Amino acid sequence: NGAIQGNERASLTTAVSLLTEFGSKVTHTAAVEFQNEQVDSPYWGTPVLNPAVGVVRVDEATRFKNYNTRDSIYEQTVWWGRSVTEIKPSRTFTLRNTAYHYDALRDYRNVEEYRYTSDNSGVVRSAPLLQRHDQVLTGNRIEAQFQTTALSSWAAGADISANEQTRFPRSLTLNVSTVNPLNFSVESFFEVPGMVPGFNPDRTNNVNTVALFLENRTKLGSKLSLVTGLRRDRISLEVTNFRAVSATAPAY
Repeated sequence: NGAIQGNERASLTTAVSLLTEFGSKVTHTAAVEFQNEQVDSPYWGTPVLNPAVGVVRVDEATRFKNYNTRDSIYEQTVWWGRSVTEIKPSRTFTLRNTAYHYDALRDYRNVEEYRYTSDNSGVVRSAPLLQRHDQVLTGNRIEAQFQTTALSSWAAGADISANEQTRFPRSLTLNVSTVNPLNFSVESFFEVPGMVPGFNPDRTNNVNTVALFLENRTKLGSKLSLVTGLRRDRISLEVTNFRAVSATAPAY
């Protein structure tokens, strides 16, 4: 439970991994992590008194007040899996391949902006937002580490990934209500005019990345090393628009 009125947070994080040895030179690690987090009545800030210029002021009696809707939430569920194969044919050479997959779903349901009326007698609640982020990242990273001399070691590799995120926003610019700063009641989110349950996609963003890297570490003494590196990224972005198509918002 938080100090802010109505604010509560619950989270669960678990992780499991399995290391398997195939002889003395090959190992495989399978790892999965899961996270679920839910915040009830998220806190989006305390409004400042008018005039809001110079050194701004707040009414200390409102510091723990929450002007969000009664059933407002922020929630996320995340899965993160990795398959890591490591081959070490000698003491000076290691080859590692990591395949990974990330899946996240985040939901927001809030009234997010609060401001005082001109005479500071009321707080205007505005900017209702219903939002969902659906994101999937899949990729593979291969890297080699090798030591050429007692003083110099190298690392080189490549990382290829595809990141897709679809957003489902529904926002309004209306003022939801004006309430007494200290004694007030708020509605449930879907009592806000124009807000209905359900999600309509806005855009899907696809980011595809290919990266190559090379690094060197040279020991200059027992306490000092010089690290240098090169990296080259090729990034492509594709956007699919699910809303009304126009000259400034094409379908693709």
